[in-house]
Amino acid sequence: MATSCRFEFQCKHFWYNDCEAEKFQRIQWTKNRWVHLAYRGFMFAFTLGWLIGAYVVNKDPTVYQFISNWTEVVMNLYFLVAFLVSIYGAVKRHDAPSTEQIRWFHIVNWWLFNVACTAAFNVTIFYWALIGSRRTLERNLQPVTFHLHVTNSILFLIDIFMVAFPVRLLHFFYAPLYGVVYILFMLIIHWTGVNSAIYAAVNWATQPAISSGYSIAAIIVLPIVLHCMLFGLYHLRALIARRTVLKNENTSRGGGPEQFGAVELGKTNEGFVVTEAPNHGTDSTAM
Repeated sequence: MATSCRFEFQCKHFWYNDCEAEKFQRIQWTKNRWVHLAYRGFMFAFTLGWLIGAYVVNKDPTVYQFISNWTEVVMNLYFLVAFLVSIYGAVKRHDAPSTEQIRWFHIVNWWLFNVACTAAFNVTIFYWALIGSRRTLERNLQPVTFHLHVTNSILFLIDIFMVAFPVRLLHFFYAPLYGVVYILFMLIIHWTGVNSAIYAAVNWATQPAISSGYSIAAIIVLPIVLHCMLFGLYHLRALIARRTVLKNENTSRGGGPEQFGAVELGKTNEGFVVTEAPNHGTDSTAM
C-alpha cells in the first residue's frame, strides 16, 4: 500500500480535514467540474426516483422500521448534498484556487459518504445472509427489493471510483454510530410494544441475547470491516489514477515535483510523492 501508517494514524484524521474543497467538486478522472455536475445530477435524480417509487409502491405501515429504508434515505441525502456541492463548485466557485480549504458542506458531503456507502454494503450483506436466503427468488427480484438490497451497493461501488476526495482509515467509527442509533430505535419500539421482531432473526422479546449478538455483529462490527474494505478500494482507485491521468498530468508539465498527496490523499503523505528518476527522463512514483 502506497500510504504509510505514520500518515494515516494522525489524530487530525479522526475528523474531516487535510483535503482541498476542489476534490469534492470534480471526479477523479478529470478536472472539468461540469462533468462532475452531470454525474452528480444523474445519481441524485436516479436515487430520488427510486425513493419516491419505493414509497408509492410500498403500502406497508412498518416501512419506517427497516434499516434498508433508513439507508435508502441516507443514500438520497448523500447524493443530494453531493449534487448541491457540485453546483457550488461549477457555478459559484469556478475561479476559486485549487488549494481552497473545505467548508462545512464539504464535511457534510464527506461524512454522508462514509456513513451511506458503508451502510449500503452492510444492508446488502445483511439482507442476503439472513433474509433473502429465506425468500423466494421472485420476491428477491422484485424491482424495489432488488434496488434496496443490490443496486444501492452498485451505485456506491461506482461512486468510490468516481469521487476525488480520500477515504480516511480513522473514519471507521462513523458508520457504526449510525448502527448504534438504529439499535436504539429497535429497542425503543420493542420497549414501547410496537414491534419486538422487525426481522425474523432478531426478536428482542423471546431471544434478547441472540438479538444483541446479531445486532452488534451486523450493525457495529461489520461496518468497521466494510470501512477497511472501502479504504482498500480507495487505494485501488488511487493506484489506477496515478498510473493514468495523474501520470499524464505530471508528464505534460515536464516532470515537475508534483506531489500525488496534494491531489489525492492530503498535503503531507510522503507515500505518494512523485519524483524524477535519476538515470532517465521519465517519472517514477514512490510506492
